[in-house]
Amino acid sequence: ERRRGSYQMSIKIQDTKNARLWLTFIMTLCLGFFVTNSVHETQTVSAQAVLHQGTSSGVTWEIFSDGLLQFRPTNGVRGTMLSTTSTRPWYDYRDKVTRVNFQNGVVAGSYLTRMFYNMNNIKTINFGNFNTSNVLNMNSMFNGASSLTSLDLRSFNTSKVTNMTYMFNNASSL
Repeated sequence: ERRRGSYQMSIKIQDTKNARLWLTFIMTLCLGFFVTNSVHETQTVSAQAVLHQGTSSGVTWEIFSDGLLQFRPTNGVRGTMLSTTSTRPWYDYRDKVTRVNFQNGVVAGSYLTRMFYNMNNIKTINFGNFNTSNVLNMNSMFNGASSLTSLDLRSFNTSKVTNMTYMFNNASSL
């Protein structure tokens, strides 16, 4: 009996060896599907060449030839960025950056001051994995980021932030 919307698949397997091979094959397909989908949803990875890179304490930043500025934990698990008050080594390459992504495990330092200051070619920033629970100051964070048309800041934890002055100053497309 077959019900509408219900499908059955039957594979006749003659011996145990073939059964194990089929089971391994099917599990690999399923696992590959789930791993690929979960990584795709939460991580942005560029297949392009790395143009510039460096580290900020426990976080590595990379600028790829397709315009992606990626932040990731240097040890692959968790890393805290230096405050951006005076240290923004990616700023020298700001004209090449069109989008930004934070991989899981990146933790902000206490100051995100001018983090994207005058980076006027950035169109998108994925903050989904960026831990901002330690941040005290976001002064001028997006000041001059004139190509940004929207920001999803729902993942921001601003419970300790005391300064947001000029945070969106001259971000004229927001």
